Amino acid sequence: MRIRWLATVVALLLVGSVTFAAVAASGHDRDGARESASDLNAMDKEFLKSAAAGSQFEIIGGHRAVHHASSAKVIHFGHRMIKDHSLEYQKVLTEAHHEDVAVPHEPDPEQKKTLKVMAMFSARRFDCAYMAIEYTDHTADVAEAELELAEGRDGSVQQLARWVLNNVYKPHLALASDILLSLNCS
Repeated sequence: MRIRWLATVVALLLVGSVTFAAVAASGHDRDGARESASDLNAMDKEFLKSAAAGSQFEIIGGHRAVHHASSAKVIHFGHRMIKDHSLEYQKVLTEAHHEDVAVPHEPDPEQKKTLKVMAMFSARRFDCAYMAIEYTDHTADVAEAELELAEGRDGSVQQLARWVLNNVYKPHLALASDILLSLNCS
């Protein structure tokens, strides 16, 4: 039962990643408009929107970890998610404002569903579910930032993607992996 639930959560997170990649590959932003005359292309805009929603997801999830986790490692990880993704969100907002791109101020609908599922657990079960979600989500974040670096056009958005990739996403992925492997989730 627990494995089926974790597989469902992982599938939900991957659906969001596939949607992001499909939008980026289509050359359209969420509104369906073609690339504008500015330096931004659809990939740049989508990266900013996804990073804004994703950072809000991480901040909310981090607060849940602080209050519902039983492992000190998971609680510490939650605090780090709040701190690091709050900084990421501020950087994304600054860049989006500079580029005149409207970004969300809350998680996307799939992320909200994941947060609802996460809220059903506490203590050790929360620890295992949360860290599995964090591992999967940060794997997708790394892929999104790498896609922006490969296909984005705006130098300042790519600089932001490089910063979050190296200072937030990759370190969080490594930490999530280490913590998940240290938990007794069987």
